[in-house]
Amino acid sequence: MAETPENPRGVRTVGRKPRSQIVWPLAFVTLMLGLVLAIVIGFVIIRLTMLPREVASEGRQLARDAIEGVERIARAFSTGTVQTSFLSYATEISGNAFLQFATLDQTELIQRTDSASLLWGRLRLPDVMVEARVPVRYTYYLDLEDEWSLTLEGTTVHVLAPGVRANRPAVDASAIEYRVQADSVLRDEDAVLEQLRLQLMDRLASRAGENIALVRELGRRRTADFVRTFLLSQFGEDTDNYRIEVRFRDEFDETGEPLQPAVEVSRPAEEPAID
Repeated sequence: MAETPENPRGVRTVGRKPRSQIVWPLAFVTLMLGLVLAIVIGFVIIRLTMLPREVASEGRQLARDAIEGVERIARAFSTGTVQTSFLSYATEISGNAFLQFATLDQTELIQRTDSASLLWGRLRLPDVMVEARVPVRYTYYLDLEDEWSLTLEGTTVHVLAPGVRANRPAVDASAIEYRVQADSVLRDEDAVLEQLRLQLMDRLASRAGENIALVRELGRRRTADFVRTFLLSQFGEDTDNYRIEVRFRDEFDETGEPLQPAVEVSRPAEEPAID
């Protein structure tokens, strides 16, 4: 066999590394990855073990807070603090002693028919009929200085408010239209028109009272909304699930019996087209 020539002087022969030099780093990396994985798994197990305890603790705290909130609200109602605070709050928000909840704009037709006769009633003269078309604004409110009652029964707040009142009708005198519907040469229609003018405000005030039925339910809802806003300002979200039932004192007869069933108002309802 031919002899293998020797390497030139100064040139090193490159060969494979020993197996021990390769296995040791790989084993170290594997060991570290296993250690990290074990730490992560251990942390997850510990958290999962502690989670039910934390949830239970938070649940107990929420329950305690809810009970304390209910007791605080009940105590405020039983001591009369709520009623005093409500009247102060309402006066501050409204800026006066009245809680105005509705205005009603209408054009009223006011008529007057005048009869007359001669000869001690034996000769009847033709009637004179006059009318006035009056644009008028009615305003409805509750008196904050009148008697209010706020009581609590379970989670229902019973509000007994004063009767609904109508303010003095607001009339634009320049927009009133007067007409003579029936006259006679034997009668003085101007005198009849003057009598109608003198009676106008009294007639409108009477109409304002008649129209209370149109705004009563609107007043009930807005009063309930107002009371709910007050309760939220005083007790926060503890009163979110409370129901509010509003009655007016003019809904009871002289014996104290209700003239109509109580109306529960728990959520804002759609309102009629009244300002």
